[in-house]
Amino acid sequence: MRNRWGRDGDLGPLAAVLPAVAERIGMPLPPGAQEAWSRAVGEGIARHSRPRSMREGVLRVEVDSPSWMNMLEELHSVLADRLGREGLAVRRVEIRLAVPS
Repeated sequence: MRNRWGRDGDLGPLAAVLPAVAERIGMPLPPGAQEAWSRAVGEGIARHSRPRSMREGVLRVEVDSPSWMNMLEELHSVLADRLGREGLAVRRVEIRLAVPS
């Protein structure tokens, strides 16, 4: 069989490809994203916000109230740099209010 994952050396192990595929289609976060978010914004803000997905370098974050949304908007200009220092390559952060379930 040709081009099977982990065979022939062409495509490499599936585990090496999944993070890039997940980011491209905006699915689960890269490994360590939640921890990087908590370190970048601090535990207080992290308790009221959560990264939901990442696609093409855009991290989508939900907050649980308008006041926390305002707090993150004040930090917006430094979030990408802080996340980069924590090992999460982000071009931009989009913040939205979580929809109650």
